[in-house]
Amino acid sequence: MHILQINTEKGWRGGERQTLLCMEGLRDAGVPATLLCLRDRPLWQRAREAGFPVVGVAGHAGLSAHLLFRGRRYSVWHAQSSRAFGFAAIASLTTHTPLVYTRRVDFVPRGKLTQCKYRRAAALVAISSAIRDTLKTAGMGEATVISSIVPDRAPDPAKSASLRRELHLDGRRVVGVVAMLSSEKDPFTMLRAATHVIERLPDTVFLHFGGGPLQKKVADEHARLNLRNSYRLLGYRSDVEAYFPLFDCFAMSSTKEGLGSSVLDAYKNGVPVASTDAGGLAELVDGRGLLSAKGDPAALGGSIVRLLTDRPLAAALSETARAYVLAYHDRKVLTDRYIELYNKVSGRTAP
Repeated sequence: MHILQINTEKGWRGGERQTLLCMEGLRDAGVPATLLCLRDRPLWQRAREAGFPVVGVAGHAGLSAHLLFRGRRYSVWHAQSSRAFGFAAIASLTTHTPLVYTRRVDFVPRGKLTQCKYRRAAALVAISSAIRDTLKTAGMGEATVISSIVPDRAPDPAKSASLRRELHLDGRRVVGVVAMLSSEKDPFTMLRAATHVIERLPDTVFLHFGGGPLQKKVADEHARLNLRNSYRLLGYRSDVEAYFPLFDCFAMSSTKEGLGSSVLDAYKNGVPVASTDAGGLAELVDGRGLLSAKGDPAALGGSIVRLLTDRPLAAALSETARAYVLAYHDRKVLTDRYIELYNKVSGRTAP
């Protein structure tokens, strides 16, 4: 059995990280896999550095050409991004290769053409129960829940120490935020939540990693709220996992969220989590962190304050969360579930 992993996103976000982790898991399991992605983009670069077989294309025309003329050599196509899924669904009309699609967002898919695309999938995967339920309600079909892998890479103490010195964090409570500056992540609620926290705990500093289309508007609101010294907008960093040891608390303010892979990173690193109840976050954080309603900065701020001040509670939640992530988001466990699915749709047996 030979699996073709397909992801044509231009940047590096959670889906691209999961694609690479899936490749790593298949390699460890002895299942041949090739990655089809955009040439000279972060996923292409990282996959090549890791020694994976990679087919790089310039765009979706190249993607379609490879699927149509070379696609039959693979046992299963696994689309890891929405646009890749669309083109793979069309190509599968000719090749009849089994197609698996992993959906990571909880937006409601709509339209007859979208339904036709989903019907081309031999199997649908949702990374959370919330996404599975969204797909079913929208009439897109039944999905199997296979969640996200948490990498077993250790944080980088040297990088953490360097940033601590650079930002003068000694003696301050640190709240970590890893989120794109986009509407579904709702950075404005996070900024306003920060004002509630800083009013009660003036020694707190927020470190927000992430860029995006709302960068200018976020910067304007940041200035209006006078958060220059207490909320640091640090932009996109590819090595953000290295900095989790700096955080006393991790926070998310999303209004839409498929799962929240950064929450899993926080769990793995023993960082307590305060989050809104958007999408898959409600299930993921319930009983393992503190939840508040979407768009309620006072409630989110209150959760953050509670975690920063009630350390026994924070420690208990962190211990529960870490045990959960080690048991249910291990690379081998989730890779084995994908291999089982590939076997089912291809009718073959993996090594």
